[in-house]
Amino acid sequence: MFYSELLNEKIVINYKKFPSISKFDEFGKLNLTKITRYRKTFDELKEDLLLLGILNHNAEHIKDSLMMGVNSQLSGEVYKDKNDFRNTIFSYSAAVEEMSNILLQTFGNNESYLEMTLGHKLTEIRNLAQVNPNYFIDLEVLEDLTKLIKSVRNDIIHPNPKRKSDSEVLEAQSNISHQIAVAFIRFAANAINSFKDNEGNLLNISEIEVVNKEVEYFFGFDGDNTGDFLDDSFKVNDEQILVDKSNIIKKAISKIKSEIKKNTGNNKSILFAEGDNVLFKMKYDHHISLKIQNIYQNETGMSSSIGFGESLQESAIALKLSKANGGNTIMGIKKEKAS
Repeated sequence: MFYSELLNEKIVINYKKFPSISKFDEFGKLNLTKITRYRKTFDELKEDLLLLGILNHNAEHIKDSLMMGVNSQLSGEVYKDKNDFRNTIFSYSAAVEEMSNILLQTFGNNESYLEMTLGHKLTEIRNLAQVNPNYFIDLEVLEDLTKLIKSVRNDIIHPNPKRKSDSEVLEAQSNISHQIAVAFIRFAANAINSFKDNEGNLLNISEIEVVNKEVEYFFGFDGDNTGDFLDDSFKVNDEQILVDKSNIIKKAISKIKSEIKKNTGNNKSILFAEGDNVLFKMKYDHHISLKIQNIYQNETGMSSSIGFGESLQESAIALKLSKANGGNTIMGIKKEKAS
């Protein structure tokens, strides 16, 4: 609309080439957008750590190390400087090491860990998890995470002279380092949380080997991989498939509720039943527990986990540990305050 007016005024129009999209991408990496997003995520992670009773300076150190890693990683993506990617991995490793110190301080009784390298600390954590029957941690996940962390870090400290270490490989390693560092910290936080009571005291946990059949236990039931079961309907964007699958789960839970009521003879034995979760109270009967799992398997095609204990908290911990052991399991636990 104004072009003709500009021509009438005999104004000279100069054109300038628009920057390539890669320049905008570069600018995006250098500005505060991504850093701000990560800072919010790490602030939330820090708050979660503080709720577990982890000291503020320890949580702050973990957050700062993660933020340093992000800064170096973004700089490396722009300038392709190998040192940026190396600094990224060292920063993320520092966060992992601080979390390792917290784990060893919480669950171990050997102060010599302070003199250990990160690799030895991760090995010590695996050893503690394997030999201490009072703490149930998914050993397979722990082993995979710790060995991958050690491998990536050692590859930076002691690079193979026969292999060319280009910036693309280092960039990939820095991305992996970020993912496994955050995963390890969350994994460790969940491990600590599982063994704290409402007052924040560390608990001694042991599996129930001999069940008292005269005692009423709280039972927690949860379907395994239900999210994946429902996710298929989102992938194909089919509303009816989602409704049908939801009805399948509802039918399975309804049958489970009927089975529990029939065996307990008490309509109030079921305390909660929503989605694929059921919380109920009854005397232990292994046959009934297996029957409940078979009902869910037959109706949905999926396995399920059951955890039980004499208190609501024990049943919740037992269910979490039952699922951590791969699902399709029944586990009971008992707890007492650590001396």
